[in-house]
Amino acid sequence: MKTERRFHIEQDQTYSGELINEKTKWANTKVNMLKTYTVYEFVGSPSYQTPVFTGTKSECENWVKKLI
Repeated sequence: MKTERRFHIEQDQTYSGELINEKTKWANTKVNMLKTYTVYEFVGSPSYQTPVFTGTKSECENWVKKLI
């Protein structure tokens, strides 16, 4: 039985504080994009994503190409 592996590359992100109203209420809602990317593989049934590789965008693309 041959199964086809499925991958997804996504830019990493983090959240930082942001003023959300005039009464100085802060929340971790500001999205900051990082320079790193992560390759996720879809596994299981129903499927979910699991991280399998992290690097630059080109490193991630090359990693996936080597497997396909």
